[in-house]
Amino acid sequence: MTDTPRTLYVVRQSQGEDDDTASLRLQRKVVPRLARNLTNDWNAVDSVDLGVHTGFSIHSRDRDASRIDANPNVTDAVQRVENGVYEYIVAWDDTRLARDDYFAEWKRSAKLGGAEFAFYEEADVGSLTHGVRRKVEEHVKKDELKKALAAWTDREEEGKWNYPAPTGLEYDGSRDYLQPGDGFYSCLQVITMREAGESWTAIADRTGVPRSTARNIYDRKGVYTVFVDRAGVVYSSQPVPANA
Repeated sequence: MTDTPRTLYVVRQSQGEDDDTASLRLQRKVVPRLARNLTNDWNAVDSVDLGVHTGFSIHSRDRDASRIDANPNVTDAVQRVENGVYEYIVAWDDTRLARDDYFAEWKRSAKLGGAEFAFYEEADVGSLTHGVRRKVEEHVKKDELKKALAAWTDREEEGKWNYPAPTGLEYDGSRDYLQPGDGFYSCLQVITMREAGESWTAIADRTGVPRSTARNIYDRKGVYTVFVDRAGVVYSSQPVPANA
């Protein structure tokens, strides 16, 4: 396990030509929530979104056929799991990771890397080509997860912040909204420098913010700039909605 354990989530649908199906939209809504509920750091969540992609591997497909184990995004993720990068591997169910014996490769890597699986649902036994029903790890029981997601949805409908506070921000006293915290001005500096065309390396050297974190800050710059008016004045408290 690395010093800063991360969480990986995987999204995949087996059939179809549309990359925006109801199934994929549901996975993309629910699975990241579970991943983020399992980590204390918004920036410690990685994803492998395969869209429409086969779940079969060399175990059940010809060498030249489209295979999940021929996708470098998948094989790289499995290697990172083995290397101990991740604490959790999250998916809708185990068939999103593989629909044949390639799932054993995920299990092997998780065992070696000390990672645990967390699935939103248990797959139907009859639908599994490998014929084994995987269980959600003991500490992530389905009924508890559903209660957590229900509470999450209630807060989202009320416009409250549902995730761990991003770098440089913190919860207000009610733990409903965000406000500037330690490192907030460094986050603004990251955004300003990137807007000016500075490289990630230069930004990291100047601000002391790691490049990967700086990218995440810039990708979600609206969460930070909402606290700044046109004159550059920073408000100490400003409700930030859940969908900011």
